[in-house]
Amino acid sequence: MKTICHALFALSALLIASCSKQTSDIIEWSTNGVTGVRMPLHVTFVENVQVEESAMQDAISITPAVGFDAYLSGMRMIRIVPKSPLQYDTQYKVAIDAAKLTGRQHKGIAEFRFATPKLRFTYNDNWLQQNDEMTGYVLIGEIVSSDYAEGSYMERNLKISGTAGTDVKGTHSEGGGLSTNTPWATSSRGAMRAIR
Repeated sequence: MKTICHALFALSALLIASCSKQTSDIIEWSTNGVTGVRMPLHVTFVENVQVEESAMQDAISITPAVGFDAYLSGMRMIRIVPKSPLQYDTQYKVAIDAAKLTGRQHKGIAEFRFATPKLRFTYNDNWLQQNDEMTGYVLIGEIVSSDYAEGSYMERNLKISGTAGTDVKGTHSEGGGLSTNTPWATSSRGAMRAIR
């Protein structure tokens, strides 16, 4: 009975080991830490890795899922360019199937992780004036963000506390987004206390 238990244990351990993904050490350097939501990712491979360009798209996966294009840059580097801005304040994992990427010259899965920043804003008020009807205020100012922010994101998320009927309108930077030092105007009925 004892022999059968040991044999079953050994067989179980063998099955688990054979089913787990083998790691690969083909990456010499990669994007890591915190990177901007519109920045490309870079991967540099160790010297003996020969990348099959036609296999790059199939060999690379990003979690959470992101549409991307991959380009070979020189002999040992891949540039991964997301098709749209990444999500703010998110941890990403990039997995590269070494066998697919190298035509089975290497095995295993190479992984790296990075994060995107939490979007933060500062506000410099330049001008507060009562509107022509004397029923509200117009605040002209400048919002500075820590990273790229789309104008629609700003209009959905900019809140002014202590107001009723706030209407947020902005002048966006070139390309429809808000990056830094973009003037914004907001009008409101009632007193304005703070911008969050």
